Amino acid sequence: MEQILKAAKALKSGGIVVYPGDTYYALGANIYDDQAISQVAAAKGILAGSRPLPVAVSSILQIEDIVQLGSDYRAVLEEIWPGPVMFLLPKRDSVSSLLSGPSSLIGVIQFQNSAAQKLIQRAGFPITATSANISGQGDATRPDKINLKRSPELILKGVCPYTDQDLTIVDLFNNRIIQEGVWADKVERLLY
Repeated sequence: MEQILKAAKALKSGGIVVYPGDTYYALGANIYDDQAISQVAAAKGILAGSRPLPVAVSSILQIEDIVQLGSDYRAVLEEIWPGPVMFLLPKRDSVSSLLSGPSSLIGVIQFQNSAAQKLIQRAGFPITATSANISGQGDATRPDKINLKRSPELILKGVCPYTDQDLTIVDLFNNRIIQEGVWADKVERLLY
C-alpha cells in the first residue's frame, strides 16, 4: 500500500509512473495535466498529440468528463468492466488534443488489476494507460521488460493477470471489435 501511496503522490505532482495493468505494464500520468501527458509521449519516443493515449479509470463515473456516454454505452461497460477490455468511445471536446491526438475517439479501460484500481482511486483522477515501452516495441509484461526513453518517478510492481495475452479492443461507437484478445467471446455475445 505504501508504494501505491507514493505512486499516487507522484501522479498528483505531475510525474509519470509505471503500474501493472491486466495484460501489460502501463505508463500513467494525470490526463488533466498537459505537461504530464507530454512526459508520457517523450518517454515513449513519440510527439505529444501525434496519436491517442488510452485512459484508465477506477469507475464508470470517472469517464463522464472524458467521453460522451449514452445509456446504451453505459450498459455495455457495466456488463464488462472491470476487465481486460478497452473501449473506444467518442471523446468530449474538453479532452486535451495531447491526450486524444487527431482522433475523435478515445480508448478507455477499467483494469481488473487491483493495484491499478487502487492507484487510480488514490490519485483521484483518470490516468494514461499506454504500454510502458518505446513506441513500436512489444508490451512490457514484467518490470524487467520496461523500456522507456525517460525514467518514471516510480515503478509499481505487481502481476498482470493476463500476461502474454492481448487486451480486447472494442470500437463501441461503430459496434465492432478492433482487436480480439482476452474476453473477446464475452464481448461478442454482448454486441452481436
